[in-house]
Amino acid sequence: MRLMELFSVPNAADDEKHKKFDRDVDYINDLKFWIDNSDKALSNYIFPAVKHHYAYPDHPESFTHYIEPLKKCAEEYCREFDLMPYKEEIFNDEEIKKLAERVATEQTEHMHKGDYKNETY
Repeated sequence: MRLMELFSVPNAADDEKHKKFDRDVDYINDLKFWIDNSDKALSNYIFPAVKHHYAYPDHPESFTHYIEPLKKCAEEYCREFDLMPYKEEIFNDEEIKKLAERVATEQTEHMHKGDYKNETY
């Protein structure tokens, strides 16, 4: 909690929609953390993208396999945390692309270390 919140008087006239949305939150990193800890997101969205990525792990455009799955994860995240009205503002295409590049880099490292060797793709 910030000091301003601690010492401020609650304002009943505050807009209802601003209760959940906070511009100070790093939603992209929070989404990544949420994905990493969500069996549903990993199983339904990320692992199928990893399967496609596995065929060509060093391709420079491999991050594109993760864009749509990450958009779906962002939608699930927004539903869970009542952020649907802000989805486009929080998770714009540029932010999703950066996150997809980050995920692709992490997954490529796992592939090179042999973490997926025993998986059947």
